[in-house]
Amino acid sequence: MSTPGAKPPRLTPEQQALARDHVGLVKTIAGRHRGRGLHPDDLESAANEALTRAATTYDPARGVPFSAYARVAINHACSQAIREEYQRCRAFPTSKAEDIPLNGPTRGKDPGEIVHSVREALAALPPQQREILEARNAGMTWLEISVRQGIGRDSAKSIYDRACETLRRRLGPPDP
Repeated sequence: MSTPGAKPPRLTPEQQALARDHVGLVKTIAGRHRGRGLHPDDLESAANEALTRAATTYDPARGVPFSAYARVAINHACSQAIREEYQRCRAFPTSKAEDIPLNGPTRGKDPGEIVHSVREALAALPPQQREILEARNAGMTWLEISVRQGIGRDSAKSIYDRACETLRRRLGPPDP
């Protein structure tokens, strides 16, 4: 994935033509990765970034056709995006107060008290973290969230991860 806050590379006219001529690979390869836990828009976004990166780093002197070079880059980007999403979801699957599995200091407490603790922890998050957490768990894609927040896609993911980590710390450590 790209570096958070990094600007997309500027493409020369030749590189733009390469990417434009092979844009069909994005839909084809992203389509093969559908149904694996990542929204189709997020898959296509990762695939488009990979195509752009492939166009900027492609060296025809190596004798590899661009389509083969781009195919590998796009496949890798889609797989990496799915892997990151899986790890993110596994680390903190939901922001619904009633559904969060709680351990540590909440163990043995009344369910109403636990829900209250979770709601307090969510309310204590900085507004941007809370908004991103709620938007993602409402089904919005990283692209939609980043546009709504006016930040990069990777920045939105980092903020989401920080929110999840903060909630985990506030709600107690997992059972050994």
